[in-house]
Amino acid sequence: MKKVNLRDNYILWIAAASLIGIFVRILFFDHVTSDYSYYLTGWMNAMDKVGRFQRFGLDLGDYTCPYMYVLAIITLLPVNRLYAIKAVSCFFDFFLAYFSFEIVLTLTRNKNKAAWAYAAVFLCPTVIMNSAVWGQCDVIYSSFIIGALSLILKDKPFKSCILYGFAFALKLQSIFLAPLFICLWLKKKVKIRQLFIIPIIYCLGCVPAVIVGRNVVDVLTVYFKQSAEYPHLSFNAPSFLAFAQDFGIEATRLSILLTVGFTGMFVLLILISVFKVKFTINDLQWLELACVFAVVIPFLLPKMHERYFYISDIICIIYAFCRKKRWFIPVLSISASAYTYLRYICKGIFERPPLWIGSVLMLTVAAFLIFDFYRDYFDKHRIKETAVDITPF
Repeated sequence: MKKVNLRDNYILWIAAASLIGIFVRILFFDHVTSDYSYYLTGWMNAMDKVGRFQRFGLDLGDYTCPYMYVLAIITLLPVNRLYAIKAVSCFFDFFLAYFSFEIVLTLTRNKNKAAWAYAAVFLCPTVIMNSAVWGQCDVIYSSFIIGALSLILKDKPFKSCILYGFAFALKLQSIFLAPLFICLWLKKKVKIRQLFIIPIIYCLGCVPAVIVGRNVVDVLTVYFKQSAEYPHLSFNAPSFLAFAQDFGIEATRLSILLTVGFTGMFVLLILISVFKVKFTINDLQWLELACVFAVVIPFLLPKMHERYFYISDIICIIYAFCRKKRWFIPVLSISASAYTYLRYICKGIFERPPLWIGSVLMLTVAAFLIFDFYRDYFDKHRIKETAVDITPF
């Protein structure tokens, strides 16, 4: 009888991680947060008061149209609404883990490493807390971003822009990775006409709401409404401005302009670096660049929430499986994010410790990522790095 080599059966590890992840998620489906009680429940109750189609065009909250369509569909079904909202997000957890698997497989050609990356993403504490505990939808736009990155590494720019367009249609935070697509255009990996699909998809996502009566200007400017909504420099985010929340410092027009301007200068520096470089940027460097943007931009910008580092946690996990000796980067990133999540979910226990602790952890992550990118940038003899084997077999 032929002996089964479990090392080669990467499907088993994926299946085991999926089953464990599903079980853990179900344990938290009954948990109710104030976001659900105050916002989501209120929006769905308002939908119940209008017709079946009119609810798709109601002006409620500050979410974009596509996610409001999801809530509208849930109100039409005979289901537990709390469970349904969490089930939608948990469903996209699979896509997030799958696309992470694809990126690691593309860069390492190792199915076992890719399977462990799938497991790390699917069992990531912040992924589980965001979807199953909090009932948030950050995984939806993030799965499209990771899918877009996977397709870029496979030289499929048009399909990548389509997925990124879906991400942009769902959440403004997808803009953290917008500079990456500008860099791709500068290096001629993406054509300008392919980038136009991104705003087109956003506009198409607004069509159903407009058809049933919602104001066109409102649906096209929802992101401007979001950016002007909050008065604080930091909203429980492990960012550079975490100290502002610790000491109760409110946002001013000058402080916002300065921090946004500094962030813009940082992005411009990266764009110039990419434009001037003469050699071809390899796939690992594109992943490094995605990490830099996903971590540094929300770290520097004002008015950030803890959940805005969601995509950075995922890309850092992927990076750790593709870069030697960088296993600690996702550990620091996820620790900082999980700390801020617990400050919200378990306010009575974790609210008192200062927020700047998470900021220091994220600063360390940002510093290593920037160092890695520019070390490779100035290394004319860039040796393609193989992924570290972190499997226990």
